[in-house]
Formats: sequence, structure tokens, C-alpha cells
Amino acid sequence: MKSETLQLRQGTAEWHAHRAQHFNASDAAAMMGMSKYKTRAELLREKATGIIPEVDAATQARFDRGHQIEALARPFAEALIGDELFPVVLSAEVDGLPMSASLDGLTMTEDVAWECKSMNAELAESLDHGNIPISYWPQMEQGLMLSGAERCVFMASDGTEEGTLYAWYESRSELRKQILSGWKQFAADLAAYRPEDDVIPAQAPVATSHEYLPSVTIQAAGSLSIRDNLSQFGDALTAYLGRMPKKPESDQDFADLEDAVKRLKAAEEALDAAENGALAQASSIDDMRRQVERWRALARDNRLAFEKLVKSEKENRKAALVGAARDDLQQHLLKLNQAVGNHMPAIVGDWAGVIKGLKTLSSIKDKLDGELARAKVEANQIADTIQENRRYLIADGQDWAFLFPDFRQCCTKAPEDFANLLMHRINEHKQREAAKLEAERERIRREESERITREAARADLQTKAQAAQEAREAEQRGKTTEATHAQSNATDAPQAPAASTPQIDDGKRLKLGELKAILAPISIDADGLAQLGIHPAGTEKAAKLYRAADVPAICRAIIGHLNAVIAGQ
Repeated sequence: MKSETLQLRQGTAEWHAHRAQHFNASDAAAMMGMSKYKTRAELLREKATGIIPEVDAATQARFDRGHQIEALARPFAEALIGDELFPVVLSAEVDGLPMSASLDGLTMTEDVAWECKSMNAELAESLDHGNIPISYWPQMEQGLMLSGAERCVFMASDGTEEGTLYAWYESRSELRKQILSGWKQFAADLAAYRPEDDVIPAQAPVATSHEYLPSVTIQAAGSLSIRDNLSQFGDALTAYLGRMPKKPESDQDFADLEDAVKRLKAAEEALDAAENGALAQASSIDDMRRQVERWRALARDNRLAFEKLVKSEKENRKAALVGAARDDLQQHLLKLNQAVGNHMPAIVGDWAGVIKGLKTLSSIKDKLDGELARAKVEANQIADTIQENRRYLIADGQDWAFLFPDFRQCCTKAPEDFANLLMHRINEHKQREAAKLEAERERIRREESERITREAARADLQTKAQAAQEAREAEQRGKTTEATHAQSNATDAPQAPAASTPQIDDGKRLKLGELKAILAPISIDADGLAQLGIHPAGTEKAAKLYRAADVPAICRAIIGHLNAVIAGQ
């Protein structure tokens, strides 16, 4: 990011015009709801309307004193840093946001910034312990962001060297992300700003000036004559009550009703005092007492009704404001949830906490708006993290989402941590796949080795059987020749195969198909073997099993049968 250095002097009309069009570092704390001097709602209204509170003489004097202290403290800062400092105004577009920062000082090498404040009791106590109040962090962080400086020296001074304290501020990456997310949400709120929704008053409401109730006077003239103004008092009381709002909606309405409660209470007390005074002057004043009781009851009943109305309507308006803030946050979360594949966790605003102890609707709405903005910024940051982690799942053209059935539980991890977890799972997956591949290769090698062994054994058996057959055929040819020249007419009977040494059963079994393969090209079946006296040693499902040790006997039986056929012909 490359910032532009502007030739603007702080405090000039051109500088103020520039600030009006940018999100400024000095406003970052107010934007985040951390400023003691300006609320987020006030900043939003200023940016939306362009109306800035007028600077009175006392405030201007404080500003002038601050500039004077800054000039006096600059040499102290330059001696500390070991380099000359220059005031600069920086501007840059960051993530589509028009950002700006006015730095009290920046070194020529742009590696160290300086921020100077007028000394006060709070700063003195904090800096004595080496701490910078957190409300100043956003301003310095935005200054470092735009300047590219590595750190900032925060200094508070009264203009003297002995009255100067300082501490170093190092950049915080998480705070920088929060500032950017906060300004993005602020920009969205600024675009949606409607003046009619702004209930922040210029000053605290004061009860509207009405023609208050007259003083109650009752005088007893003699023993039976009563002089009073109760009728006039009653008319004034009735008219006064008619001017009170029946359904308060604004802070002004509530202020008027609360004031009425006090004045009606005073009217009750005045009626009591007047009655008691009259009773001290006369003994029989029933009419006066009835009127006093009538107006006292009217004042009391309306006072109690107003008290109840103020309390209930304030609670209703407070509940409505909290409900509106909660609904706004839920709608925001729904949009984010759709954008991140329904992986957003729950974000809850501390609505009750931020408005605890507040009395006016304006202060309640201001705090709720601030908490709503904070919750939205938090939600935006989480959504950005989820989106970044989702992008990690596509690596080298491969979608690794199948490795994260628990993505909802780990999608809010810091991107660096998530990337490490992803690589760990990818490596484990590749190791499992390699092990499966090696196991499959080993299975193929084993089956191929077993096949070669079987074929070699089969070939060996065939070779031996062929040799034995050839030997028998040669022997048979010799016998046939002798029989031809013999004088005997006797018919030779088929001879059974010569006995051989019984083979030991080694437990190995051959299926009929395997036996056929050994005896090929001679074809046999179970019935043919049974006619030769060879019977299965067992079965396996539909397959008949024969003892491998019986193969020589089977061959001899077949050979004997063939010899018998030859002899018969």
C-alpha cells in the first residue's frame, strides 16, 4: 500500500475539507466506540450531515494550547528518537476505504512516528506505569498503517522537559484488522443513514414551561364563612392535566411527565396544608373539605397514573430499541451466513449491559447503536476469516473439503492455524492413500507369485505325467510285440496298474477344475473318476475336492484304463 503525502497544514480550511471526505485516524476511537469525547452516533451524524459542532472560545483556547505544547515537546521527542520529525498528512485507499492520518511527527526514513497530547492526570498516571490508555491505540495504529512506520512514540507533555512522559506503541495486527472492519461497517451505516432515525438531541431535554398551578389559599372568615380559590385551582389543575401527553414517545414527553409528577405531588401537599390551615380557623367547613378532597384525589390519581405511564412507556420504548438493535444484528448475521455457507457462529450483543443505568432514550439508542456496530464488526471479521479458510480448502486444483466434516467447529480458527491444520490433514490423508496403494500392490504381487507357483507345480506334474506315460507306452509297445509273436491264443486280461507306495495325505485339496488343468488335454469329470475308483475327499459349496496326494494314483488309474483299451483292441 502506497500512501500519498498531502501538502496540508493542520487546522486550515483545506485540511478540514480533506477530513470531511476521509475516515481519519483521530476519529478511529470514536468509530470503535472507545472515545471519551465523541460517540459513534455523533461521528456518524457529523459524517452524514457535514454539520460539526461549533468550537467555543474555551475549546479553541484548549486547541491552541495543544499546538503550543506540541511545538515545545517536539525537541524532546527528536532527542529521544535521535532523528528529526516532520508533521505530515497522509491519504490512501485501503480495501476501498478513503483513509487519512495527520501525524504530529514522522522521521524522514518513515520508520518512527510521534503522537503528542497535552498532559493531564489520567495520562500522567498511565505513563508513570509505562502504559498508554487503550483509547489512543486506534489513532496510532491507523497512523502506522498509512505511514508504514514500525512504531510510534506516544508523548504527553505540559511543555516542559520535566513535565513530559512517554511510552512506545508497537503495531498490533489484530487491532489493524478491527479498524478496517470497523470502518467498513461505518461506511455501510453511513450509506444507510436517515436523519429521521436520529434521536440524539443537541442537549438534555428540560420540561416545557407551562402555566403552573396557582397556590392554594383557604381562609376562614368567622365561624361559618369560608373564602377560597378552590374552583379556580380546580380549573387550572384540570387544564394542566389536559396538556400532558397521554402516550409519551420522545425524551421531551418523558421530561414533561416526570416534571408533572413532581408538581402534582406538590399540589397534593399544598391542598393538605391549606385544609389543615382552614381547619385551624373553623370547625365546620364540609363544603371546603369536599372540594379539597376532590382536587386532591384528582391530583393524586393523575400523579400515580403519570408515574405508571412514564415507567411503562419508558420500558416499552427501551424494549423496542433493544428489539430493533437485536433484529438488525440478526438480519446482518443472516446475510453473512448465506455468504459463508451457513457456517457463522452465534454473535450476541450485550444489550442489557450497555444501557444499564441510562435514563434518556437518546443515550440508550446511542449505546445500543454502538454495541450493534461492535457486534457487526465482530461478525464481519469472523465471516472474513471463514471465507479465507474456505479458500484454503482449494489447493493445487484439489478440493480438500472432504477432510473437514468438522469445518463448522474449526472454520473460525486464525487463517495461519487453519492452514497448518489443513496441511496436517492433507499429509495424513496422503499417507493413508499411499499405505492403501502399497497394500494393493503387495496383494497383487502375492497373488502373482502364488499363480506362478501353481503354474510351475502344474507344469512339473504335467512333465512328470508325460514322462511316465511315455515310459508306459514304450513298455506297452514292447509287450504288444511279444504278444504278436507268441504262439498262445489266450486273450490277455486287462491288467490293473502296478501297485505303488501309498502317498501321504498332506491336507492339500484340489478342485475338479484344477485337476482338469493338471491332466489336460485329457478331459475328466466326477463320474469318470468315480468309475476309475477315485472319489472326492470333500466338497466346498458346489465344488468337489480331491486330495492333491492322489494325483499320481489318478494318473495311474487313467493309464491302466488306456492300456486296457489298447489291449482289448
